[in-house]
Parts: sequence; C-alpha cells; structure tokens
Amino acid sequence: SSSLSPPPVITKIYDLACGHGLLGVLLAYRFASIKVVCVDLKQRPCFDHYLEGFRLHAKPAEGESIPLSNLHFEERDFATLADGDVDSTTFVAMIHGCNEATKVAIEMAQERGAAGWATMPCCIRDGLYHVNRVSNVDDGTRHFIMAGMLAGIYGAHWIAAIDERITNRNIVLFGGYSLAR
Repeated sequence: SSSLSPPPVITKIYDLACGHGLLGVLLAYRFASIKVVCVDLKQRPCFDHYLEGFRLHAKPAEGESIPLSNLHFEERDFATLADGDVDSTTFVAMIHGCNEATKVAIEMAQERGAAGWATMPCCIRDGLYHVNRVSNVDDGTRHFIMAGMLAGIYGAHWIAAIDERITNRNIVLFGGYSLAR
C-alpha cells in the first residue's frame, strides 16, 4: 500500500528563460511567502508593466507592504546559476524553452536535487531526445510524441495540458517529486 507523503517545502521558485516574466509574476502573487526569481538574458519592458499593474491594483499579501515584494529578475543565462542557487527547497519552471533549454533546465533541477520541476516544451528538434526523426504526422502530433519522449527520459510523473487556444504547445510536464512513497 502506498501512503501519501507531505509535499516538499518550497522556499524559492525559478522561472527560467522567462521571456516576458508573466509566469513568475503570477507565481509570486499566488505564493507570496516564496521567493520567485525570473531569469532571462534581458528583462523585457512588459515585465516592468506587469509589476507596475500588480503594485497599483493588487492587494498585498499578509505581511507585505506592496504586492510582489518576493519577486526578483536576474538578467543572465540561466545555465550560469551556481550550484547553491538550486537545491532541495527550489522548484524549477520553464515555459516554452526551445530545444536544449528545456533539457538543460530539467537536468539542472535533477542534478542539484530540486524539490521539483515543471516545463512546457516548445520547439523540440529531431535527434535531441533519442528520436532521429518523426515523419508523416501533423505538427501537433509530432509535438505530443516528442513531449512524451521527454517525459519518459526525465521521469515526469504527471503530464497535463492547458487549453490549446492559449498556445499550440500546450503540454505541461511535471517531475522531481512524488506525493506517494
């Protein structure tokens, strides 16, 4: 019989290759007691607009003087995060990381013992995950196949999807933790 174990304690969430940073903003607002760090090569102007909008119109969490005081942006290559940055209390997220970016983020989370990871893979080139070529299928089917390969290789324990009207790359993979022992 399996019993449920408590979820891991998360003290920090990294939104890697965050682009405009909206995922990090939403996570920081939802989980105000957790430090959220958005990482990308360049901070886009819309990040500042999201932050301004939340600070003007959102309610601060208990103990906060302003909303999103737990949110930070780091301009750098996420692959340069130091070993101590990602640990057993860290959750790693990546939305629409192309090609090797998803692979690097998951491997970083696994190698450093992160509490968990979630990714929504975007572009997946042939040959990256042991499949040299997927042919004679439409683009959406190819993406589902490649995301399934990625899930199998890295031991994802949950595969979900968001509404494809939001994005046609709508498969979300979760791994690195399990509530069952």
